[in-house]
Amino acid sequence: MEIKIFVNNPWQENTVVLYDRTGEAVIIDCGCFSGEEERRLQDFLSQKKLKPVALLDTHLHIDHIFGNNFIKNKPQATTHETQTYLVFLKFPDNRHITYIHTCHSR
Repeated sequence: MEIKIFVNNPWQENTVVLYDRTGEAVIIDCGCFSGEEERRLQDFLSQKKLKPVALLDTHLHIDHIFGNNFIKNKPQATTHETQTYLVFLKFPDNRHITYIHTCHSR
């Protein structure tokens, strides 16, 4: 498994590409905002001959999803239906965590 991280958009969000020798890639938090950022990601995918097989969002803040349509509209991209869950965790000392979890299924 290989990993490539791109720092994108004015918020300096990390877009992560996980890939292996099969040529399949998973893109996590595609935050590409500008055409330059899209070209940089596309050049990397082309150079490595990678096929995006999944697009995952860790959460739905705008800086993490700017580039989702860019990836979803690629002819070689396979997209998956998304289910979103709101998760609320409460700890015994009254601390709590709320987050959105997205998962993709085939």
